[in-house]
Amino acid sequence: MEQPSGQSFGNWVRGRRTELGHAIGGMTIAQAAAKSVELDGRGVTDRTWGLLERDETRPSASTLAYVDFVLKWEPGSASKAFHDRIPPTPIVEPVVSEVEPVVSEDVKRFTTKDVQRIVRLEKAFDRAGITGGGARNHNIIDIDAQGGYTLSGEAMDALIAFLDSLPPES
Repeated sequence: MEQPSGQSFGNWVRGRRTELGHAIGGMTIAQAAAKSVELDGRGVTDRTWGLLERDETRPSASTLAYVDFVLKWEPGSASKAFHDRIPPTPIVEPVVSEVEPVVSEDVKRFTTKDVQRIVRLEKAFDRAGITGGGARNHNIIDIDAQGGYTLSGEAMDALIAFLDSLPPES
């Protein structure tokens, strides 16, 4: 199964496993085989993985699909590499610094204190078993820039204290 470029299928498999392993502190044959199980609960054995890397087996289509999954190759790359002697194509994952975060303007206006308050309020609602509600006294409610209603920070703190004073939902 020697490749025209001097690379064999097994060398491509071993090389990619080693390359991916550097990013996570190493990936053994057993770890690669164990990862293959994540695809559908079956996977390949470490023995089969070793045979692949030594070019000592003729893999089935499903085994090649496991190889694509574990080695993060484009689907069908392992099959093309094995049968057609075409180098496999890695899946290109975007570098985090190249990804522009998408944050809505609504979220940008929250401070850390606001977010902590909202989380505490949601937990207090959960503890009290409250799944919905409405406001009758608009004096504690602010109208925000979008025309919606928001509780002032002090009102939220008072509501959290009240909800925390209630017995937990049974």
